[in-house]
Amino acid sequence: MAAVPVLSACAYQKLSSSVLAGTGIRYFPFAGRITGHPSVLEGTIEEIVDSARRLADLDGVHGLDLLAYRFKADVPALMRTLCAAVGKPVIVAGSIDHPDRVGAAISAGAAAITVGTAALDGIFPARSIRLADQIEAIQAAVSATLSGKVAGYQDGITTVATQVAPDYETRCFRYTPDLAATMRVPPMDDL
Repeated sequence: MAAVPVLSACAYQKLSSSVLAGTGIRYFPFAGRITGHPSVLEGTIEEIVDSARRLADLDGVHGLDLLAYRFKADVPALMRTLCAAVGKPVIVAGSIDHPDRVGAAISAGAAAITVGTAALDGIFPARSIRLADQIEAIQAAVSATLSGKVAGYQDGITTVATQVAPDYETRCFRYTPDLAATMRVPPMDDL
């Protein structure tokens, strides 16, 4: 399975579908009202879901990026409601810093998750703060989720994108339920 380039809204908020047409790049803008740095998701569940529906209806939008754990209210309800409300993949991002959050996001119907700062800062529970150990722990959390311990897994693929460079370059790791046969990751010694 070939890797698919994915754009998040933070870098390409103003791109139109005509700019991306024919490039193979998929556009996943943030749902809801995003403020501050680090980003915070503001509004009610209803407002965020309405935003997601409007975005999902636009040509050139392939899915949505949801900063679920940057929301200050009922995060599981937000994830379940939004994932059920839109007919496109939802990537849950922002503060995915624990295996429980990996499982909750996928259980809620997320097609993918992103883990960035938690891995870079050594926050994700792992053998050590080394990036290789952080990624291994994230892989284990995804594997446990995909092995059927958490219901709600959608289309057979979860992407864990981990920021690995100061210039915000991103590496994506693709998973299927048969991780051993399909995982394409750089050797851990290279990280």
